[in-house]
Amino acid sequence: MSGKKLTRRIILSVAETARNPQNRLHIISRSGGKWVVKKEGAKRAFGIYPTIEKAIEVATARVKAGKTNEALVHDMYGEVSRKIV
Repeated sequence: MSGKKLTRRIILSVAETARNPQNRLHIISRSGGKWVVKKEGAKRAFGIYPTIEKAIEVATARVKAGKTNEALVHDMYGEVSRKIV
């Protein structure tokens, strides 16, 4: 395969991953003062944390490592209050 075709295929693959909504994390409040990190579209939480700060720390690390595109932080009422890219 030529270099141009391979480069184009890689670029298209990266673009598709970026559009994939399941490659997004949500940080959501739960009862009992816990915070969960959940992949978009998943039924179960990725992790449960005692504070929002710890949940944000974990989600930010995954974004920086390139394991997910972004993370959305929801406030106590479910509204998106912050976006981590």
